[in-house]
Order: sequence, then C-alpha cells, then structure tokens
Amino acid sequence: MCRHIVCSATAFGAARHRYAYPWQWSPAMVDAWLGDLRSLQDLKRTTIRSYSESVRSFCHFVTDPLYEWSGTCEDRFGTHPIQVVHEWNTTVQGP
Repeated sequence: MCRHIVCSATAFGAARHRYAYPWQWSPAMVDAWLGDLRSLQDLKRTTIRSYSESVRSFCHFVTDPLYEWSGTCEDRFGTHPIQVVHEWNTTVQGP
C-alpha cells in the first residue's frame, strides 16, 4: 500500500512539472523533469533513480492490459498512456 502511495505521489509530481496528464506524457517530458530535479534541486542520484522507478512502475500499471486503462483513456481522451521511462533515459545505478 505504501509503495503505491509513493508511486502515485511521484507520478503526480511528474504530471505537475509539465502540466500534463499521464496519457500525454512522453520520454522527453521525463528527461526534462529528471534533468530539472538534478540541476535545479540538486537531488542525489539515488533519489532521482527512485523517482524514475516510481514513474516507471506507475506507467507499467496504467499500460498493463489487465487493468484496461489504455482502452479507457483511448475512449475518453482519444489517446492512451505509454511507458515513458526506459533504460536510456534514467539514471544508472552508481557505486
């Protein structure tokens, strides 16, 4: 339960950063958000990694066919959420 709250709160922070709903997110938006967290807020690498993993988990949930969120968003908004966190746009685990 707590993990879902943290994941949702982090995803909400990502949404607020670019004023976009999850079905409007793109990898470029995540890049900009994580970049701002690194440069403007001077957060540690582990914190950035945690945030990106939370957004990855949230996107995994909303794109999982089991929950039918993609179809619901497509019907209501004409588009659907996608996975926006990938290996190439996240912080690598450091020493």
